[in-house]
Amino acid sequence: MKSKQNYPEPLGSGFSCSETLIPLKLFIMNEILIGSANPYKQRKIADIVRDFYTPTTLPLEPVEEVGETFKEIAENKAKEYSRKYGCIAISTDGGAVIPALGAWEPVRTRRFGDTDEERIFGLLKMMEGVEERTLEWYEALAVADKGELLFSVQERAMDANVSHSFDPKNYQEGIWVCSVIEYPQFGGKNYFELTREEQIQTEDSWTKLAEHFRGFAKT
Repeated sequence: MKSKQNYPEPLGSGFSCSETLIPLKLFIMNEILIGSANPYKQRKIADIVRDFYTPTTLPLEPVEEVGETFKEIAENKAKEYSRKYGCIAISTDGGAVIPALGAWEPVRTRRFGDTDEERIFGLLKMMEGVEERTLEWYEALAVADKGELLFSVQERAMDANVSHSFDPKNYQEGIWVCSVIEYPQFGGKNYFELTREEQIQTEDSWTKLAEHFRGFAKT
């Protein structure tokens, strides 16, 4: 399955040094480490922090995602990355809540299947014959410094409905759920069929997270 569009160029200052030198570099440059390997989330987080920090990405070693809620997982990821690299780090975690599916594990949204194709068709299979198709999306954000949690928050995005089918042209790697959701608020259009202005409205959880972060960064 191919991506609908290319991702932006990787973020960061482009430096290359050993892990032991990274903390000093980050501190001097007033940089904040983006604790995510997902290019879509890297871009979203960079937009949130850039008025206060220089957003930086590195080839991160994965950390175990521990927690029972999106907020707990985001907090633990931020603490682990900040501890590992000795700097300020920011991480997010999000997922879908589908009330009609009692067996659905929201915090395992990304790990539902091994590939996006498996996730997409697995979800559609689970939704066969289900009339109530509401999907709620939650996103959490956390900031930590050298293993100590500084700030965390969680917000809910605009509700959508799970589609009845999948159109391959409506797909982008990293946000597979958007391929199989539609918005009755916008005439039942899929996320990728929306205008950019409409997409921003559906992603209001990120707008709210940005507002919370600005309040934190100004204190």
